[in-house]
Amino acid sequence: MWYYIVVVCLHSMTIVEAIRKDPESGAKRLESEYKAGLTAFAMRFYPDASDAEALVYRTFAEVVRSIDSFNEHAAFFTWMCRILVNCRAVAALAESCDFKFRPLHP
Repeated sequence: MWYYIVVVCLHSMTIVEAIRKDPESGAKRLESEYKAGLTAFAMRFYPDASDAEALVYRTFAEVVRSIDSFNEHAAFFTWMCRILVNCRAVAALAESCDFKFRPLHP
């Protein structure tokens, strides 16, 4: 059991280092490794597959943007799930807000 945990941690760290070294190729690797798992998680928030996939891609963009804030002692997938939840919360706020501009003077 501990061997599996060490291998998973080392695998996650190679992806983190790949993103830090070359964000574009690291993002492609991130997508190939984690798209299915994050999409399954995103389906809890959006029953529509295209909406869930859009949330996953927003999450990937945020992961690449904030990779330097990742703590190597944390679980990478859990960190990404937290980012996904935050992206969904921001989207929910945007969906519920009224963005209509009103004139300053009637």
